[in-house]
Formats: sequence, structure tokens, C-alpha cells
Amino acid sequence: MSPSPVWQESLPSWDWERLSDFLADRLPEGLHIEYKQPAHNPQNKKWEMGPELVETVVAMANTDGGLLVVGVAEDEEKRPSGIVGISHRDPENAFRNYCADALEPNVPLDLRAIEIPSGAAEAGKFVLLIRMRRGNNPPYLLRRHGVFIRYDDQDRHASVRELEVLFQQRRDIGGQERSRWSDVERLALGPLSSSDPDKPLLLAVALTPTFPIPPVALDSTSEEHFQLMVRECFGSFEVPFMEPDGFLLIPEVGSLPGPPPHAASAYSDGSVALRTEIGSPGGPKRIDPAYLWSRFRHSLEVAARWPRDVCGVSGPLHFSVGLGNIADAVLELNKRQHFQAGVVGTLLGPPPRRNTQTLWVGSGEWEQGVDANDLIERAFESLARQLQCRFYAPLRGKIREWSAEG
Repeated sequence: MSPSPVWQESLPSWDWERLSDFLADRLPEGLHIEYKQPAHNPQNKKWEMGPELVETVVAMANTDGGLLVVGVAEDEEKRPSGIVGISHRDPENAFRNYCADALEPNVPLDLRAIEIPSGAAEAGKFVLLIRMRRGNNPPYLLRRHGVFIRYDDQDRHASVRELEVLFQQRRDIGGQERSRWSDVERLALGPLSSSDPDKPLLLAVALTPTFPIPPVALDSTSEEHFQLMVRECFGSFEVPFMEPDGFLLIPEVGSLPGPPPHAASAYSDGSVALRTEIGSPGGPKRIDPAYLWSRFRHSLEVAARWPRDVCGVSGPLHFSVGLGNIADAVLELNKRQHFQAGVVGTLLGPPPRRNTQTLWVGSGEWEQGVDANDLIERAFESLARQLQCRFYAPLRGKIREWSAEG
């Protein structure tokens, strides 16, 4: 079997060495590859995203997918000529949030931020890899700018005829066969952005097949699988709503404001979402990362049974994990006895600056056979940066170990 083209490779396997090898090949820009230099604010030197960057995301999703490499300069032949890097502590989360506001409908993205190591030029900055798959819900548009398609190495506005073709592609998917990923993401991740101290932390996971599958027929056995998934994740049982192409569970919460504490959905195309609360409302939000890790792992493993066992998906899954209501939250190993008194406090360092961000989302691709812990380990790097957690990097192996203790 011939290897996959570079723009179809699974991004979790990429590291600094793989990126260096890719750039050394000096592949030119084309239908499936684009290099971008980041724009930085001249006053604070921070990375600024703009329409020119995300129009390529839209164009590739509307055409045949591709790979966008941000943080790399190019020469006159449109080949990579050097690394300039991105000055941002969490480019993955920043870019995903920008796209959520700028694009419609949601574009399925795989992201990978690779830190430039010490000793290399621009050390400490990042190169961001963005992989788009050809979307199954076109046309995708950039709000206030329109619909773009990819033509050779250029992004251009779609013509009227091209728009007709894109809408026809959406109609061809049709009825039950349409992707429910937007619905799944909305249920799982939509309610997470809350900074109310009287509301608990919310944890969410969402999965969908990387490559669309024909819808499967759902029956009473499928409903039993869904109910078992709900019981394992929430520890309770409610009767789900039966939809034409799936199941939806949003418990009644009476007159309480805000989203229900837990919810679930699963569809015939293999898409599935789970959202639940962790901790208690009120008081400081101190999160034991080992406990949080185990909750994410359990939710991912249980949710994956839907596409794998019920829908028969054997290929990779696109995953998103999220944590909401995290303003002022702190990761803290306050219940671990593996260190002498005072050592953990030293590792924590001074109290973090006020964290005004309320939502964290990590995502990527999950190949069959890959341990869920590997996904979480990579995703937690982004969360630790957002929460300014100093001890995560030196202790991540231990945290992974402790998460298995329950």
C-alpha cells in the first residue's frame, strides 16, 4: 500500500523532527499545501489572525482538503524558506476559537502546534499545522467575506456555477445521510463558555468519523448501547428522545437557568457527544489534573464504542474535548502524597494571573488502536498553557500514571 500524501497524514504523529523533514523536502504550495507567515501586532508582538489566514481553511474545505502550515516563510517559488514561528502560548485554542466565530458552518479541523526547541532559531515559538478534510456540508463560508475555493495554489471566490455545485454536494448527502457533526459540537461544546462561580465545571467530548460513512440502521439494540453509554458516563438513567437518525438525551431541569448538567447525543453517521459536570458549584475551582485526565479518558473510551461497535467505523475518528467555566481555575496536585511537604507548592509557583478565558477546547485525530491516554497527554499541553500551570510538563508522566489509580 502506498503511503498517504503528506496533507492526509495524521497530525498527532508529527513532532519537531517530522516537521523539519517535511520542510527540508521544500514541497511547493499547490492545491493541497499552503504556507503562511503569521501577522503580529506591532505594539505587543502578539499573533493576530485575519481573513487572509482562514480563507484558505474555507477554500480547502470546499475543494479537496489540504494542509496549512502557519509560521513558515516562503520564497519566490512558493517553497518553504525558513521558520519564523508564532508568538502565542496556545495557538491551537486561539485559532479554533477564531474559526468558531468566523466560519459557517463549522469546518472539521485537525490542529497540531509544534514548539520550536531550544537551540533552534525562534526557539519557544510555535509552528501551527492545520489539516482540513474535504467537508461534507458545503459550501463553507467566511463571514462577511464569502465562499472561497482552492484553485492550484490560490484561494478565490466561488463563482455562481461553483456555488451551485457545492450546494448540490450537500443535497447529494441528503436526509439521514447528512453529517450531524455540527449538531454534536453544538450540544457538547456550545454551553461550555460560562464564568459564573455558582456553576460547576463542565466536561465534554465529541467524536465523528474522519471519513464519512453510510448511515447505519438504528434499532432497539442501538438504543440499548446508547442507554449503557449514558449510565456509564452519568451514573443515572433517563429515557432518550428517538430522532429520525439518532438519539438525544437532555434531562429536564425545571426552571434552573443555563444548560442542563449533562447531555448526550449519538447519530447513525457515527457522531457522538457527551457533556457532564464535574466538581461542585461555588468556591475556588481547583482541579486535580490526574482526576480530570481519568474523566476525559473514561468519557472518550465510552463514547468511542458508538462509532466503533454500533456504526462499524474502523478508520480514524476526529475528536474534540472541552472544559467549560474555567475562569480562575487552577490545576493543583493537592491530594497527592508522592512528594515531601512543600515540594508541590514550589512546583505550583505563585498564584496564576487572573484567567479571563472561560473555555478550553482541544482536538485532533484518533487512529484506531491508539491509547486514549496519548490523545489526552497531547491535549493537556494546551490546557496547561492556558491555565499557566508550571508543573504539568515535568510531571506529565506521573499525572498519567496517577490517572489510572482512579
